[in-house]
Amino acid sequence: MSESGRLGLPAAVPADLADLEIFELKARPAIRPPYVAASFGAFERAPERGQVLIIEDGGQPVGFAVLAMVWSNRRRGEIAVIDDICADPDLDEALLRLELRRHALARGCVALFHHADDAMTEIRPR
Repeated sequence: MSESGRLGLPAAVPADLADLEIFELKARPAIRPPYVAASFGAFERAPERGQVLIIEDGGQPVGFAVLAMVWSNRRRGEIAVIDDICADPDLDEALLRLELRRHALARGCVALFHHADDAMTEIRPR
C-alpha cells in the first residue's frame, strides 16, 4: 500500500493503452483480445460515458479501473459504476474503493456502485 495511504487515479491517455492491455492480459490470460481497448475507445469518443483510470500506488502503475457513468432516476443525478478493476491482487481493495468514491464525487456523481456479475441481466447476446 502507498506510504501516504492514498492511491493515484489519473485518467488513462492513448499512450497508456499498451500498458492497460498488458495489465489485463496478465490478470486474465484467457481473454483475447483485452476488453479495455474497446472501453477506452468508447470513452475517448464520448467522455461523458465514463473513464479508464490508471491505479497508481506510490507513483507506480499497478492496474486500472473502468468507471461508467449513468443517469439515475432514483438518485436524481449522475452515478458512477465500477465496471471493472484489474489490479495487483495485493492492492488494498478498501483503499481503492475509497479513492474511486472520492474520484466519482469530484466528478459530480451522486453515488458509486460496483458492478456485480450475479446481479447483471444480459439483454442481448454478446
